[in-house]
Amino acid sequence: VEYVVSGGNGVYLFTIDNDTVATDVGSYTFNVYADPGDTRYQSASISGIPFTIRPLRTRLTYTPVPNIPWGNNVTINFKYNVSDAASLWYNNKAIDGASITITRPGTWNFWTDYVSTGGNGVYTLNIANTTVNIVQSYSIDVQASVGNPRYENASILGLPFTIRELATVLIYEAVTPVPYGN
Repeated sequence: VEYVVSGGNGVYLFTIDNDTVATDVGSYTFNVYADPGDTRYQSASISGIPFTIRPLRTRLTYTPVPNIPWGNNVTINFKYNVSDAASLWYNNKAIDGASITITRPGTWNFWTDYVSTGGNGVYTLNIANTTVNIVQSYSIDVQASVGNPRYENASILGLPFTIRELATVLIYEAVTPVPYGN
C-alpha cells in the first residue's frame, strides 16, 4: 500500500493511493500504528478506519440530430467519458467497451430496432427506418454502460429527433393551346 504522511505536532494526514489499495470500487478499512520514536510517549494504534472508493462519474453527450427524411435510418453520434473533477488521473478519459442502449421506449429491441457500435469513448447509435416509420417528432432515453464497476452509467433523457416528410416537387408539361369546344 502506497501512502504519504504529512503534518506534525500530533496532527497527521494520511493520503492513500487507492490504486495500490484495491482493484475495485467498494468500502475498505485500514489500521494505523504510530510509533513516536521517543520513549517518553506510548505508541498507539487505531483499527478499522473505514473509507470508500466510489465509481468514477461519467457523462454521455451527443451531436444534435438534424431532421431525418422519412425512410432513412437515424444515426446519432455519442461521446462517453469520465467527468469527475475529483479524479486525479482519469478526468476526461474516454471510456472503451461501452454499450449504448435505448431505455425508452422500452419496446425497442437491440439488433431488431437499433444497433450501437464504436469504442474508445466514441459511439454511434443506428435506429432502423422500420422502427421510426412515421413522420413525427421522437424522444428517446439513451444509456451508456460498461461492464466495469469503476465507471458510473450515464444517461440522456428525452433525446429529440424528427422524421420529416420527403420533399416533393410538382411539375407539369406545358399544355398546347386547345380550340374552344375540345
